[in-house]
Amino acid sequence: HIKITQRKPVSMKSPIQFNNLRNLIPTQKSRIKLAEETGISFYQINNWLDPNNESVPAMDDLIILAKYFGCSIDFLLDLADKQG
Repeated sequence: HIKITQRKPVSMKSPIQFNNLRNLIPTQKSRIKLAEETGISFYQINNWLDPNNESVPAMDDLIILAKYFGCSIDFLLDLADKQG
């Protein structure tokens, strides 16, 4: 169980949609579980998935998510079609 604190979101002009991440955690229950198991805040996870929010995960969060889901960072950022 990895827990990292005090992360600041990175802001960008064109937000990534995170369709692949949204498909991996489609429900509030799955997002709560992800938050509990990774130490990433539920609030931050929801911010990433909000189409109106321009924040993206910090690199340390992307690494945690990629390890958790067994996928590449490219997949999480919708830059790759395949999870594996």
